[in-house]
Amino acid sequence: MARVSHVVLTDDMKLEVYDWVDQVQLSRPRKLIGRDFSDGVLMAETIHYFLPKLVDLNNYQQVFSVEGKKDNWKTLQLKVLGKLHITLTSDEIEALATAKNGAIERLLYRVREEIKRLVDRSGSAKQSRRTSIPNERSGTPPQRTTLQRRRPPMPESPEQLSIPAPQQPLQVPSPPMAPLSQPSQSYSLDDRSISLISDLREENALLKEKLKKLEQLVRIKDEKITTLSNKITFLTDQLRGK
Repeated sequence: MARVSHVVLTDDMKLEVYDWVDQVQLSRPRKLIGRDFSDGVLMAETIHYFLPKLVDLNNYQQVFSVEGKKDNWKTLQLKVLGKLHITLTSDEIEALATAKNGAIERLLYRVREEIKRLVDRSGSAKQSRRTSIPNERSGTPPQRTTLQRRRPPMPESPEQLSIPAPQQPLQVPSPPMAPLSQPSQSYSLDDRSISLISDLREENALLKEKLKKLEQLVRIKDEKITTLSNKITFLTDQLRGK
């Protein structure tokens, strides 16, 4: 099976991953996804949301050191990801713990695919059991229960025969539901766009803050250089005066 780091995601695939994660009620709000998931806790919560029996959330605590984050990822690999047929290398764990760009999106995409595969397989098994039960469409009449066999036929009176059975309401077809899902899909796309824009704005604000600090450092160094230059000029003039 291909390594997680070899997964190539398009922008649309990343948006699908973000939309999938937004279904989960996480213990911390998602801002910068790489940094938020770097300690492995939110990944454990995400998998637990879809497969609660597979994950014990008590095994994962929020940590801030890179080594602590790596330990969480190693535990997750040992107890959970291996069962989803996902194996992380030491380099991939390093990339996740240090919030390397794109690392968490690739892993989330793989996790989503494996969970979907398990859910689809489980749904197929349930459907197979359902189709084995006789019903009206299969052409095999269902067997009557004991109570139905013992129940005597109801007498028919002239009054009863003159009353038409209210069959018409039962024959009214249900309205098609497909058009109703279109506004929801459009709304979901809007949500994804808003979430992505919010993340980009926050990242832009962080970069501006870093740039401001760098400019301050450059200004301080320029002042020091000017001070030293003045001292050199002063000492040079004194030496010439002698």
